[in-house]
Amino acid sequence: MKKRILSALTAAAATIVPASAFDVKIDNIYYNIINGEYLEVTAITDYPAYSGDQLDVAPINPTASQTTPNDYSGDIVIPDSVTVDGYEKKLPVKTIRTSAFANTTELISVTLPETITRIGSSVFAHSSIKKLDMSKAKLQYIPSWTCYRCTEAVDVTMPDGLEDIGEGAFMQSNITEITIPESTEYIGNQAFMLCHKITAVHGGRNVTKYGYYCFSKTSLSTVVIHEALRDMSNAFTLNINLKNVICHKSDPDDFDGYFSFHNSNPNCTLWVPDESLELYKASSQWTSFFKDIRPMSQGLPQAAASDPEDIRYFDMNGRQVPDPKPGHVYITDRHKKILY
Repeated sequence: MKKRILSALTAAAATIVPASAFDVKIDNIYYNIINGEYLEVTAITDYPAYSGDQLDVAPINPTASQTTPNDYSGDIVIPDSVTVDGYEKKLPVKTIRTSAFANTTELISVTLPETITRIGSSVFAHSSIKKLDMSKAKLQYIPSWTCYRCTEAVDVTMPDGLEDIGEGAFMQSNITEITIPESTEYIGNQAFMLCHKITAVHGGRNVTKYGYYCFSKTSLSTVVIHEALRDMSNAFTLNINLKNVICHKSDPDDFDGYFSFHNSNPNCTLWVPDESLELYKASSQWTSFFKDIRPMSQGLPQAAASDPEDIRYFDMNGRQVPDPKPGHVYITDRHKKILY
């Protein structure tokens, strides 16, 4: 009987005390050694992935109580390879485990090396991260809930070569603007939904599909629709600040997107190619959203005239700045002084 009670107590204790999730800790970063060939960034313990549902149904953590805090803090620069005792050569750092940086309260920034080829879901969910630099990583996919509910103002740089952005990847985060790489073809359901502070989306010329609600309930004032887009479902619903939609599609019916702008600002203006103006005015897909449809030659508002990627920036001494930084004052090639 004593043995049976002791076994029961041991089993109970095992469910309370989280198992170690890492093999080695080097320079304050936790790693798992995968098949003795490469390293995976992880955390001090296994944190569960977040899971989500549909509109206004928030993803939740399957285990609400965490007995071991995620102790990443400050600025984390993940190296491309690490020397590990017992191995003759450095092991490359290739992946980041699910929820590795989730639930942190003092994390400031994370920079990924070019060796990273995959990250798990919920990697930064509910974290305090303020800057995420993925520009060098070899990522083709940003998984679901990557930066879900990051409450700080997050500066995110995505990598060239990125093809898909997963469901809810940045949902309810405090991103203020984002540049979608030209390689990206799909933006998943709810990817940027409830990002109340996002005011600008740049790039994304080759996106062919927006998932449902992916930009719903944001602060976007201008939306640019490129020729490649074929399906945007109800991607831009409930955007009350929307003022201009600039559509480069010459064929208004080459598009699947009833309710795309449902319950957005009813006084929003749709700008279309001059030669397609009458086609748009005859298309129920567009006239159901827009009462004000104008040709681009009529004169786009200055703020909506060009994708910021097409604008050249100069410092106050007239020198061109190839990589403008937020918070700095520049002169554009349109002779306009701006705070970037």
